[in-house]
Amino acid sequence: MAQFEDRWLSDAPGYARAVELQRELNVPLVVYFYADWCPYCRALSSQYFPAEPVQQYLSGVVKVRINPEHGLPERELAKRYGITGYPGFFVMRNPASSPTKLNP
Repeated sequence: MAQFEDRWLSDAPGYARAVELQRELNVPLVVYFYADWCPYCRALSSQYFPAEPVQQYLSGVVKVRINPEHGLPERELAKRYGITGYPGFFVMRNPASSPTKLNP
């Protein structure tokens, strides 16, 4: 059985690992699409993510940050999730569920 790691995975390789971990651990998966230049993404990272209730939730899930500007595999993932702007924040409660888009 995989060991749970309480950290953000990154980009396409991290996404592949996150899906694998979610399947093995049967915990929610958070997928966060962002861009370095996006002011809303910076606010989300600096103000929303550090908030205690958010930290409590995120500590029990597999999470991955994907920047579509990092390469073709990341752009393909963004396309699959229907990303047209940033940030994009999705939760999959279990491996069989469809992604639910949240607007933080």
